Amino acid sequence: MLEDQKLALEIGEILYNQPGDGCWSCHGGNGAGVRSPTSKAVEEMRTDLRNRETWSSFKIIDAYASENPNQLTQKAIATSLIRLGAKDWNRKIPPIVAQKTKQNNIYFDQRMIGIHSKYLKKNTKRITRLLKRRKVKYKRKHIMDLMATSVYLFIEEKFRPTSN
Repeated sequence: MLEDQKLALEIGEILYNQPGDGCWSCHGGNGAGVRSPTSKAVEEMRTDLRNRETWSSFKIIDAYASENPNQLTQKAIATSLIRLGAKDWNRKIPPIVAQKTKQNNIYFDQRMIGIHSKYLKKNTKRITRLLKRRKVKYKRKHIMDLMATSVYLFIEEKFRPTSN
């Protein structure tokens, strides 16, 4: 969304590393996930950002790729998850994906909040100020998409997948 790739990475890093409810609080600084005393089922659901085989967006795309790779992309699925968070994604998107893929619905872990942390308003203001300081023109209605795309870009850049 941003032409300035360096700025997009900076925004993505800010949001990923947000204290409290930032992505790193579950995925960790190295992308492998944070170890905590949880059930085995929760442990198995953890996404290792370094390994695309653990990303549900790649599982969806693998099922869909043979049908029409031009209509639905892994990046679109992942950024929509980051944008909406799992709760809204699970409610809105699976029927659309199921219709396009003719596969069973794949749902995301409800704990995945994407950019919708308790600091959403604060983060939005911070990113808006950063964009104004850098004299970047954008439409206010696209700020959430810009933030989600920046987080995805940061994850993609920082955690080069080990497979796939």
